[in-house]
Amino acid sequence: QPWYYYFIISSIYEFLPAIFAIVAGVYYLRRRDIFDYFLLFWAVSTFVLYTIASEKMPWLLVNITLPLIIISAKFMGDMVERIEWRRLMSGGGVLLAPGVPLLLFLLWQLAFFEPSSDGGLNFVAPMALAIGALGLAALGYYLARRSGAENFAAFAVVPVVVILLALTIRASSMASYRNGDVPVEMLVYTQTSPDVARLIKEIKQAASKTGQNAAIPITVDNTSGFTWPWAWYLRNYTSISFPSFKDSPLQQTSDASILLIHRDNRIEAEEMLKEKYEEAQLIRHRWWFPESTYKNLTPGKFLGSFLDRTAWRRAMDYFLYREGVREQIGSEDSYLYVSQELPFEFEAVE
Repeated sequence: QPWYYYFIISSIYEFLPAIFAIVAGVYYLRRRDIFDYFLLFWAVSTFVLYTIASEKMPWLLVNITLPLIIISAKFMGDMVERIEWRRLMSGGGVLLAPGVPLLLFLLWQLAFFEPSSDGGLNFVAPMALAIGALGLAALGYYLARRSGAENFAAFAVVPVVVILLALTIRASSMASYRNGDVPVEMLVYTQTSPDVARLIKEIKQAASKTGQNAAIPITVDNTSGFTWPWAWYLRNYTSISFPSFKDSPLQQTSDASILLIHRDNRIEAEEMLKEKYEEAQLIRHRWWFPESTYKNLTPGKFLGSFLDRTAWRRAMDYFLYREGVREQIGSEDSYLYVSQELPFEFEAVE
């Protein structure tokens, strides 16, 4: 992985502790507290050492994030302890609670405003958004003077944390429950696709319907290590074989009721199998996140993206919805051949 791998993946999943760890680092450098220095050293050295290490994996982000969580949590605690609540209440500083989310919303709408066919609206809408954002900023400046600048800044941490926490919970939910084993998530490295688990269930149902049960004949092409995980899932089946059709191409029609052939070996076997088997279905055996989307990033490309509105939109579409990478997912596939006599209703996921 490139040296900047953890910068990217932490900005997608651990942005809350990462952002506040950076702010905390600047804040604690101005204080002469040995424990604060230790936390800063721990966070920076861990990030640097894992960045230098040649082998970079998404699960190692846990080790990097731990010190970021500790130092950012301490910073948040220090900020809350500094708040003078009476002065904040009397000065109207509590309006930050709704004001910060509203300001961020207006800035978001302004940054990603899409022009329409209505020329008048294309001028009025961004102007209204800009005026609203400037008005909120001016109100914030006024309230900061009444409540005390440091007091105001300390309380500003609270709504920002709440927003980032909500986004973190959302990202966690998407990665765990919505996408799970689908590599639109950078957390998914290289793994078995859900097609395999779904196919196992259908094989068991078909074997039960025919009365063959564990004796149903199955052949799995072992090219590229495709024995795994079939050898585990089908460990109790007695008529299963794992030949390599790359080393020994199929010479005659197979006797297997279910046949899985590696994509590279399909063309040679297709002619012999089409009479006995149903039309082949593509099965994604294992797949991975499209690394081409973030590799080969140069400083020039990175800095240039800050001025590219399209690049910002692509980044936000992925950050919020994991869009823009599904069509580029890499995979190593096999083809499923099912005997015409076998009751089988499996359809691979598109």
